[in-house]
This record gives sequence, structure tokens and C-alpha cells, in this order.
Amino acid sequence: MEKLLTAGPVSLDARVLRALSEPLTSHREEGFRKIVGEIEEGLKRAYGTSDGVVCILSGSGTLAVDAMVNSIVGRGENVLLVSHGEFGNRLCDSISRRGARPTKISATEGNAVGEASVYEAIESGRYDTLAMVYTETSIGMAHRSSDKMGKFAKEHGLKVIVDAASAMFGEDLTLDAGCFDAVSTCSQKCLAAPPGIALVGLSEEAVEIAGRAECASRYLDLGLYARKMNEGYDLPQTPAVSLFYGLREALRIMLDAGMNEWMEKHRRLAAELYSRLPEYGYARVVKDGRFLSNSVAAFEVPHGCTAESVTGRLREGGYVVSEGMGSLKGKAIRIGTMGDISREDISDVISILQDLVG
Repeated sequence: MEKLLTAGPVSLDARVLRALSEPLTSHREEGFRKIVGEIEEGLKRAYGTSDGVVCILSGSGTLAVDAMVNSIVGRGENVLLVSHGEFGNRLCDSISRRGARPTKISATEGNAVGEASVYEAIESGRYDTLAMVYTETSIGMAHRSSDKMGKFAKEHGLKVIVDAASAMFGEDLTLDAGCFDAVSTCSQKCLAAPPGIALVGLSEEAVEIAGRAECASRYLDLGLYARKMNEGYDLPQTPAVSLFYGLREALRIMLDAGMNEWMEKHRRLAAELYSRLPEYGYARVVKDGRFLSNSVAAFEVPHGCTAESVTGRLREGGYVVSEGMGSLKGKAIRIGTMGDISREDISDVISILQDLVG
């Protein structure tokens, strides 16, 4: 069986796979509400919030972003967007489709946007919201300045929204630190659950904002989800029941391990890749070590190789990784450290990549 070391979905623990086969129940039964309650309280622990709410939607990470944007950003608002790649561009598109006006600050590929330029823009007083992607999955960059930028923005009266699809639970990122209002993620990344569940953590203030929002879509209305959650762990729409079973088990595994150890596991596995692969000609896409992602490690393929040939060789060895996106398509590979993988798996991948270049 192939192991998934992609940017998502990921290989699942056997406990999660067994949970997915549990008999279905009605989502209106008290027993299922208890399951939702356990998931909600566990997610609040994982998000690091006591006063906020984590909205649980059936759908992809893109749904989480769209729900966050449509529930927190108002039509006609001016949004300062910090972008480092493909998913920053997608966040920009979501904001535009909402009817807001995004202004994008970006850097050359593989480099991080500096704090000074963001602070200067915030101080101009032209913006209502700061939007960021914490880990840019397309290049393997964790923009760890996001916390400071978010705090600065909050101090200047802006709302702050963050797409943390590949960062949440793999980076030191918490909701109650006072840096962010809304943080979106999804099940098939560091949480190591099946794909199909979208998550948006809302601060106490963001719950109020979402409750007042004029959201054109019931499905995207996080104010509705938050209200239903606070009324007894009910859900406004029929959820993907089996995926909730898998999500609950994955959450139990993560919380039993401890959040610090869970994050550290991702960091250790990524560090092994970053330290070894450059020796064999696989250059890191992100050059500044401060911003190397714990969950997705991106490398340019050696001269004379293509991304397709590299991923093909890994597949022959039983491992599936992701190719580059956008301008890096065909030129880079992305190796995920999420899911049910071990240091031995990482060592095997490194050995295959070493043999490929002789």
C-alpha cells in the first residue's frame, strides 16, 4: 500500500479508518449531538481557545476560507492581503467575490513579506481587515511573522483572518493569543483525519461579528453555526456523519499525544528533510530557515530531473508526494510530514531521492 506524504490528504491511523466504518446514526439524535460536543470541546483545546467557537462544516478547506471571508469581511471593505503564492491568490479571489476590495502585498517567490511594509500599510488607516495565509502550501513557507502582524493590526482596530489549512495543529498557533479573529483549516492536514471537514475557529469578538454579518449564503453563515453550537451542539445542515466519526478519533489521537509533542513531531520530520536533501541537490524553495514549514517541505528538483520523474520514482518505492504548483509546476516537489508517517518513512524517502541522483 502506498503511503501519502502529500500536502493533503494524508495517510490515516488504523483507529481512524475503523471509526469511519461505524454504523450511521441520525444527526438529530442526542447520541450524535454528544459526538459533536466532544469534537467541539476537543477542537477548542487544540485551537487554544476557551471563549471562542470552532465552526464545523462538511466540505473542503476552500469552504472554510469562503465561510470565514463571507462571515467576517463585509461587502465594500478594504482588505490588506499578505500573499506568498497560490493560496494567497485564492484567498484574494474569495475576498473579491465577497464584494470587498483586496490590496495585495507580496514578495518574490520563496521570500517572506517584511513586517515593515505591512505595518506601514496598516498605519495608513485605509484598511478594515488584514488577511493572511499562515503556511503557503504551494511553496512550503510558514509565515511566522503572522502573529506579530496580526497583533499589530488588532491594536490598530483591524479585523484579522487567517487561512491556516496546513499550519493549524502543526505550528504554534492559538486563537486566544489576541492576534487573530478567525482561523480556518481542514481535516486532512495536520489533524490527520479524512478529507471533507472544514473548520473555522472564531474568537469571542468574531462570533459577534459573524452574528451581525449579512451573509448571502446559509451554508457559509458562521454566525448561524456558532449559534447552533452554543445551543446544544446542534448543526444547521446535515453533516457528513461518517467523517465526524473519523474526525473524533483523529482528534482523540492528537490530544492524547499532547499538542506540543504533536507539533514537535511535524517539526522533527521536516527538519530531517531540510537538513539532508540539499546534500543531494534538492534545493529548498524557501531559503530563510525562519520560515520553513513544519508540515510541507518544498524542494526544487536537481538539474537533469523533472518533478514527474522524481515523484514517479518515489511512487515505485511506495510513497506519494506532491509536485510543485503554479510557477513551480514540473520544477519542484512538496513532501508532507502530516498523517500516519514515521521517521523511518522519511528516511526511506531520503534514500530513494539520494539514489535517484546517484
